[in-house]
Amino acid sequence: MIKISEITGLKLISWSWPDSQPLVNNLFILDKIHEYQIKLILQDKSYIVILTIPDKFLHDKRSTPKLLWFTRPRDGRSEVAALIHDLLYRTKGMTKNLDIGGSCTCEGEIITFNRKACDQIYKYVYQETAPEKSSEASRDYFWLRVFGAQHFGRRTPPSAK
Repeated sequence: MIKISEITGLKLISWSWPDSQPLVNNLFILDKIHEYQIKLILQDKSYIVILTIPDKFLHDKRSTPKLLWFTRPRDGRSEVAALIHDLLYRTKGMTKNLDIGGSCTCEGEIITFNRKACDQIYKYVYQETAPEKSSEASRDYFWLRVFGAQHFGRRTPPSAK
C-alpha cells in the first residue's frame, strides 16, 4: 500500500467532465463510471494514479454553504476537482467506506491519502481544469484546510443532510 501525505504538483493525464444529473437538495448523480489518470508529483518521486468513480455516485459539486453561493456560483469549472475530492473525502482517502465503490490504484497497488493530500489534489486538479481560476482554487484550498475535517470520512455529501 502506498500512503501519500504531501503533494507538490499534479498533472491530469486523462480526464473528462462528469456526466451527472441533478437530484434533490443540490445533489447530483453520475450517469456512468468516470476514470481519471493523474500524475502525482511528490518531493522525491512521482506516481501515475488511476482513480475510478462509480456510476450512481452522489456528489454535490462544490460544498460551498448556501449563504455564500452568490460569491461562489457553481459554474462547473471546479466540477472535476470537486468530484474527485468528494470521493476521496467520503472514503477517507481510500482507507474506509470502500463500499462506496471507488478505487485508487498505482501500478496495481492501492494508494491512500491523508486529508491534506486530498485537499491538495482538489487545488491542483482545479488549477489544471480551470487555469484562469487559479486564485479561486487556492482560496478553496484554504477553506478546505480550515473547515474540511468535519466532513472527512462522512458517507454522504454535506448537502444530503
